[in-house]
Amino acid sequence: MKQETIIIDENESMDNESSTLREMIKKDRVIAFPTETVYGLGGNAYSDEAVKRIFQVKQRPADNPLIVHIHCMEQLNEFTEHIHPDAYRLMKRYWPGPITFIVPIKQGMLSHYVTAGLNTVGVRMPNHDFALQFLRIVDTPIAAPSANMSGRPSPTKFSHIEYDLYGRADVLIRGDDSIVGVESTVVDTTVEPFEIVRPGHITAADIMRETGLEVIYESTTSTTPKSPGMKYRHYAPKQPVYPLKEDFKPEGHVGVIAPAELIKSWNNVVTFELCESVIDVNIAMRNLYKALRFMDAQQVDTVYIYQFPRQERYNALNNRIDKVISSKEEDL
Repeated sequence: MKQETIIIDENESMDNESSTLREMIKKDRVIAFPTETVYGLGGNAYSDEAVKRIFQVKQRPADNPLIVHIHCMEQLNEFTEHIHPDAYRLMKRYWPGPITFIVPIKQGMLSHYVTAGLNTVGVRMPNHDFALQFLRIVDTPIAAPSANMSGRPSPTKFSHIEYDLYGRADVLIRGDDSIVGVESTVVDTTVEPFEIVRPGHITAADIMRETGLEVIYESTTSTTPKSPGMKYRHYAPKQPVYPLKEDFKPEGHVGVIAPAELIKSWNNVVTFELCESVIDVNIAMRNLYKALRFMDAQQVDTVYIYQFPRQERYNALNNRIDKVISSKEEDL
């Protein structure tokens, strides 16, 4: 039996919807909501039942930590402690924004399903008007992974969450397309120097240039992930995906995802233009998950995708593309 799903439009007056949202969170229900990165599937971060429901709806293993979303710095005091002064400095510079900071938790506050047994948690304040309004209305830290079925491409459009979660989630909030298009940068502030454990829109070079603080990229992948998106197969369409090579010769009903300047007039090839030029990294990030879902809808047999130059500004994009390409393994 399908779950009854309520759809709320972010442009509707929240005077009418506030009581519904508060009641849903109070009852340990889960709500899919728009953010600037990707749509999130949120529940009360203090409630075991709510967090278990997130995993149930996504059909996701419950051994991967979740990010907690807040609307103001004061909420940090409820469930974290001993935050490094430089972490506060970065929060004040980049929040609200597409960046998550891993910090020590205050024991006994968050659901242990949020932290996956770790003594740390990732926290983010989204730079999205409705997301912040929603967080203020419920006034409770909200644990939220991306609002897609586990292993599917992350959702950046309302139609994505409607396809994946209608009849599964309790509430879907209809918003505009995500403007960043990939998940947040995750910075571990419990080590020195701070480490980026998941690349995103904000890079280590950005942080150095704008704050003077050195942040490095994690050199090895821990067997115990500190952040979502590090352990299991993610972001993938239903078809196998391979790198697009210079000598590409299409065989069968295939799809190609690449910048427009690299797409040719192939026969019987479905194409998706990520951006005009290879240099348009932000546009490519914004369109990546749309492209992968488009290929699903076209029912091609195989997808070929362009891999961007191995330069820092492409790290987030290549990270997601690398996780998609040619892998059938469940543990990435």
